[in-house]
Amino acid sequence: MITSKWIYIFLCITLYFMSSCIKEDKISNSPLVSVIKYQSATTFVNIDEANKYADLIRIYSKLNLNKKEIQKLWKKTYRSFKELTDRDKKFTNIYKYYDYNIIEIINNTKAKVIFENKFNHEKIFYQLELINKLWKIVNIEYSWKKM
Repeated sequence: MITSKWIYIFLCITLYFMSSCIKEDKISNSPLVSVIKYQSATTFVNIDEANKYADLIRIYSKLNLNKKEIQKLWKKTYRSFKELTDRDKKFTNIYKYYDYNIIEIINNTKAKVIFENKFNHEKIFYQLELINKLWKIVNIEYSWKKM
């Protein structure tokens, strides 16, 4: 005859194995980490890496360009900026994160990351969406202080 002790042990073992089979949905990175990785990709003009963290087609959608034209424009823009920073030390492609107030707002599958310069209050707004368990930038806007 089976005792209640053995039934209890059997149930515990069964629950343990069942719980180990449940896969946990993990989100890769946070919105801020995706923005930083995108910024790093732009620094090195690495479009393949940039595409992992940003939907360039949606970011450049207002220009009515096809995918190939968007990629060409992106490479040209960031290559020009890299050449400028390599040539002239007045310009830099290095973010001084300590000069910014950084705000991260997450609302379910949408997020915003805001970089506000502490000195001139210029802002960069990154809008992100959770796509396939990865935060991707879908829009970038800039706000400059008017003189």
